[in-house]
Amino acid sequence: MFELTHVCVERSQRQVLNIPNFQLPSDKVCVILGHNGSGKTTLMQCLA
Repeated sequence: MFELTHVCVERSQRQVLNIPNFQLPSDKVCVILGHNGSGKTTLMQCLA
């Protein structure tokens, strides 16, 4: 299981990601959906 807690990412003094608590099971297929610029790629970079 992947787990993120208290993650805050800022770029150019702009908050692009704020996650108080996030759990992602590693034994299942999961989809991350969102609008353009919502932080999907940033979230995946944090998990990597």
